[in-house]
Amino acid sequence: SSAIITKCNNKGKSVTGNGYLGGIAGQICGSTEVEQCDNQASVMGIGVYVGGIVGHMNNSTQVNDCDNIGVSVEGDSDVGGIIGRMEENNNAQVTECNNSSTVTGTADISYTGGIVGTMSTGLLNTCQNTGNVTGVACTGGIAGEVFETSKIEKCDNKAKEITATGRSTGGIVGYLHGETSIVSCKNEAAVSATPAGFGTGGIAGTFGGKGGEIESCINTGSITEKASVETSEAGGAGGIVGNAFGTEVEEGQSLTIIGNCKNEGTVQGNLLAGGIAGHLVATSLSSCVNTGDVKIEAIDGLEVETVACGGITGDGLGGTQVEIKNCYNRGNISVNSGAVSEIIGGIAGEFWVNEDEEDSSSGTTVKIENCYNTGTLSTSNSNKGGIICVKNKEVELTNNYWLQSCGATNGIGSEVETGKRKRRKCYFKKRRGNERLSINIR
Repeated sequence: SSAIITKCNNKGKSVTGNGYLGGIAGQICGSTEVEQCDNQASVMGIGVYVGGIVGHMNNSTQVNDCDNIGVSVEGDSDVGGIIGRMEENNNAQVTECNNSSTVTGTADISYTGGIVGTMSTGLLNTCQNTGNVTGVACTGGIAGEVFETSKIEKCDNKAKEITATGRSTGGIVGYLHGETSIVSCKNEAAVSATPAGFGTGGIAGTFGGKGGEIESCINTGSITEKASVETSEAGGAGGIVGNAFGTEVEEGQSLTIIGNCKNEGTVQGNLLAGGIAGHLVATSLSSCVNTGDVKIEAIDGLEVETVACGGITGDGLGGTQVEIKNCYNRGNISVNSGAVSEIIGGIAGEFWVNEDEEDSSSGTTVKIENCYNTGTLSTSNSNKGGIICVKNKEVELTNNYWLQSCGATNGIGSEVETGKRKRRKCYFKKRRGNERLSINIR
């Protein structure tokens, strides 16, 4: 079945309901098209699938050239300035749509985005968000969660701020996974996740799976992540991606890719911070540039054993395939955490293997090639690497450079044989007694 909704304008004050709620349509399916429609009403749902234009869309539906200019869009989860949820959309697309409303998701996993809350197997093209977005987990300036074979291209987030209290927060997408891609997108908003940040980035908060791609994207907004004292996990603030965890691939298959991206915003975390990525696993990172300052700051009440900070990546998991090629850092890097061990490097802090896991590596798995650093390194720790702070047998360095005036003790801060360490931990120090809450970085 097919239908066309065109040139409609909702000038009402508000639209309210329990779910499947939209300023123009609650749900569209089949081959329905919604085009050149505007919504001026606030959309307030108690439930899921809440959108400024359409609450829920599936099949081969399209939403084109629509604007949401209401005061706000609010719901529990799957909340978007234009669409609440896109799914089973093999040929679906949302193009040339704009949102200026504030967007808020309140559920524990809120899937909240400036344009789309959740998106699978569809295309988002040439859309813009200027409304502030607030969520809990999976919060993004354009989309909260994107998966399957979805693609986002030529979309800009020009909101003032994207804020969340939980994990996976990004200037463009909160949680990106599967064979998905973000191409030629730009974020200008300040992105912050506190007090339970885990994966906070200028383009994507968390980027996982096999065969995904972030290409030719720019971030100019500041990135701030604060570690959790409420849960058992924390870590990963990056100018482009907070936490990039690709899946191991067979020979001839493609790694998760981050390429031709630039970060100009300041990146601040408490445990892991990098100009491009906070944490890397099974990822190829190439032709990326960081000019923003990268810093790790202490939090009152947190006792930290180890932190890692780098101009390109804070750290990564050894024993997985990682490539960092043709990248450079010009941002200043500083650590003021009070940690027992402050790991700081011009390109990378370190790559490590959890000592509780079997070491399946047979040699080099991490390659850093044709990279340079001109940013200054500042920490109370005397061990500072112009390229990498801690190098083990799994890391291969080729044709990399750093300025002698950057403050590094050497190109390699120190070398170790195995690269194994205990899983990183920090502790929340309660005011009374000796009870501590462990926070693990996976």
